[in-house]
Amino acid sequence: MNHDLLSGEKVRLVAPNPEGDAELFARWARDSEYLRLLDFDPARQWSIKKYKEWLEKDLVETEKKR
Repeated sequence: MNHDLLSGEKVRLVAPNPEGDAELFARWARDSEYLRLLDFDPARQWSIKKYKEWLEKDLVETEKKR
């Protein structure tokens, strides 16, 4: 049995990192086609700070569920 379920040769799943991922999310949000394909909701341009707050809040909520 493979115990390395969340990683592979080219992919490794990890918990989000608010410091680095917030900047990445903000860059993706500048791509209107990406936002249009992502969801039916209106596109929102969040700042890096806003994405960081959102990621941190999500991590706290996830920990509470455990």
